[in-house]
Amino acid sequence: MATPHQEQDTTPSSSSPSSSSSLLRLSGLKTTQLPSPTAPAEALQPFLTSLLQEAIPLISSASPPPPPPPPPSPPSGPANPKPLWKPKGTKTFAESTAPVHLTERTIPSSSSSSSSSSSSSSSSSSSSSSTKGDTWACRRSLHADAPRKGTASWAEFVRCIRDEHAATEEAFTPTVVGHRVGVRWEGAAGLGPVEMEVEAGAGAGGREKRWWGGFRMVVVEMMHKVPAPLKKRVFPVLQVICSAYAGRGEAGEEKEEEEFLVISVPVSDWGSSTAEGEGEEWKGRAELSAEKGVVVGAYTGEGGGGGGGGEQGQIEWVMATASDAKGVLPMWVQTRAVPGAIAKDVSLFLGWLDRERGEDEC
Repeated sequence: MATPHQEQDTTPSSSSPSSSSSLLRLSGLKTTQLPSPTAPAEALQPFLTSLLQEAIPLISSASPPPPPPPPPSPPSGPANPKPLWKPKGTKTFAESTAPVHLTERTIPSSSSSSSSSSSSSSSSSSSSSSTKGDTWACRRSLHADAPRKGTASWAEFVRCIRDEHAATEEAFTPTVVGHRVGVRWEGAAGLGPVEMEVEAGAGAGGREKRWWGGFRMVVVEMMHKVPAPLKKRVFPVLQVICSAYAGRGEAGEEKEEEEFLVISVPVSDWGSSTAEGEGEEWKGRAELSAEKGVVVGAYTGEGGGGGGGGEQGQIEWVMATASDAKGVLPMWVQTRAVPGAIAKDVSLFLGWLDRERGEDEC
């Protein structure tokens, strides 16, 4: 079965966060915490492995293996631990033959250090969120592996969600009115598959070793229109895309598995005067975020697809996110709206894909 998910011990350098910090936070990272855009592959590995060591357990916890059958008699030991993700219902759409299951989880801010985020507009909801933690919404759906109405093939998921992620998001999302790549780390492409041992995630237990490769690392700006009188939102994120590998074959060839991750982390000072003053390598990189009259928001998330969670011939599509549109919109209003919004993305993507079939590009 295939699964898209839509997210070695190293010594951190000055360009990467310390091992005690958390990367997948709504507060985001500053440009000073990012590797140099000209960094070679070996210099990027500490940062990328640290990010994956957080992202893999998080997305795995949202898609745990099925529970074992109940014992014939009541267990004498302690009760099962409380699930990390709370069910938030199921959505169905005409454009998708698969139902979309929703869950929610709050990750306390005390679990990690966080940096302050920047915005062109202040909001009391942001400070409240930073003290209470980040509320994550997650959707999960299982799709037949076929290029037909109501579903999609694995090749279509790879092409549209992995290889052309930002362009596809703009194409099928009515509120997205523009995107651009601000920085591209060319060195990431030169990093071969890396073996990592990480927590297997809730319900799986223990640790697992996996190979990850095919890295791409960019900063992407996404501009959204919102109903008047609210201003347009721009979300600048560091986006890391990679695929799982089965290791190397007898001849040393790389063997790609049917699983990939798309991980997004807010760049909190993108387009600000602070980032512009950090050196020539960051000057002039921001365009959409630097436009007058926009509000710079933040979202962190991961998603994609790969094996596990269903029967053979199915594709598991999981996406988890925490977001803050900033401005005057109360955080509690945003939090209530996010699960429904990310569920709607499934129908938007499959409906758009059905209309686009027969063409050579996403």
